[in-house]
Amino acid sequence: MSSRRVETAHAVPGCKRTLARSGRRIANLGFSIVSQILALQSSERFTLEWASEYLAMKRPEIVEVQQRGGAGDKGRNVLAWHDPNTVPVRKWTLYQCKHYASAPGTSTAATEIGKVLFYSHRGDYTFPEEYHFVTYKGVTSPFQDLLDKPEDLRKFIIDNWDEHCQSKIRKRPLPRRAAERGSLLQPP
Repeated sequence: MSSRRVETAHAVPGCKRTLARSGRRIANLGFSIVSQILALQSSERFTLEWASEYLAMKRPEIVEVQQRGGAGDKGRNVLAWHDPNTVPVRKWTLYQCKHYASAPGTSTAATEIGKVLFYSHRGDYTFPEEYHFVTYKGVTSPFQDLLDKPEDLRKFIIDNWDEHCQSKIRKRPLPRRAAERGSLLQPP
């Protein structure tokens, strides 16, 4: 039996009001989210509720929000779909939730981004339109520096593929030469 879960957002009594009050602050926080709220519920569940209530009101292109998690999620925690499921190739936004004791750093970034690049390139799903890290501890300065310079982030992932991605994405390693070939790090 798989431990993978997929959950579509639904209304939770009182949640919409709470999210609406805190939403203005949350929308502008970038990589940090109010820790008191996250302490009350998992970061994935909070992000699911935030995306389905507050964000969907602000971004009318979002038609559905799903939470995935556990083994087999292929690097996807919370997905905000921009198109209905009747569209053959749906656009989507990824919210990667990290609830660690300390701020995620470059190693975590490379592994998580590497998962999405690998599974998108392999054809398991399309590349997301947007990719967001959600964390209540922020991110380390070196990670933020890479986020500020996408080309440096791309180079870091390729240069460090063997250490951070090769054996952490799936049981059978994916060598760096595969990452360097073709368009693994270039969206179509």
